[in-house]
Amino acid sequence: MPVITCIEDLKQLYKRRVPKMFYDYVETGSWSENTFKNNSRDLDLIKFNQKV
Repeated sequence: MPVITCIEDLKQLYKRRVPKMFYDYVETGSWSENTFKNNSRDLDLIKFNQKV
């Protein structure tokens, strides 16, 4: 099992394991991609503070 330390590691793993059509849909959304763009913009505004 590969070590997953960040979201990018997870993306690389699922990109190799799922059908291309599914990967493309998940990464870009559908039709005009408005919801995907809005959600991405909103998530970029969230700041996570790590507490160790």
